[in-house]
Amino acid sequence: MGVREAIANLFSRVTGGGKGNVARMFPLWEQQSPQYPLPSPHVLMEYYRTDDLCYACISARADAISEAPLLTYDHARKTKRTELEGHWLTELMARPNPFLSGEQFLRITSTYKDIAGFSAWEIEMNNLGRPLALWPMNPLYCSFMRGADTPLAFIRYQPYGMDMTDVPIARCVVFMDFDPLYPQLKGLARTAVALKALSVSLRSTD
Repeated sequence: MGVREAIANLFSRVTGGGKGNVARMFPLWEQQSPQYPLPSPHVLMEYYRTDDLCYACISARADAISEAPLLTYDHARKTKRTELEGHWLTELMARPNPFLSGEQFLRITSTYKDIAGFSAWEIEMNNLGRPLALWPMNPLYCSFMRGADTPLAFIRYQPYGMDMTDVPIARCVVFMDFDPLYPQLKGLARTAVALKALSVSLRSTD
């Protein structure tokens, strides 16, 4: 084997023969068709709205998470963390958009995540490409699509009666509970796991 052939063989091994990482291969239907959360977030929201224990647990978590202040630190110094006062990220999280305070925004984020298994923010950019505002995306209108070698490439957003819009994942922040059946594509909601117990509880109460 000559030098050129040996280098080509080594490069083929390093790159996996041009096939890439097998762990980043996903079924075609997950790339070509939107994948909807299951069970439907609408069903899970109804349990949140009608079951007192479900409401109390999710609300308690949301209250606790939203109470913690969000601060920005400089981690460049290894000996001491320095808080960056007046940093744009701190100010953005204190008022993510004109309609919500930081506390309200985090409470919505936690509530959506516990009900539907995921919560997503859409990032509104200014002309310089810097985040201008953050908007919570309603799980009722969300479905997900993988890329050819990307766990999550787009969130398809389609409010009822309106055209769908594919929002690139680069313009989103996604918080998702892990589901081993659909990793990084669908969230495993706490309410979905408790669905049978919630059904029994509601029927017993009725």
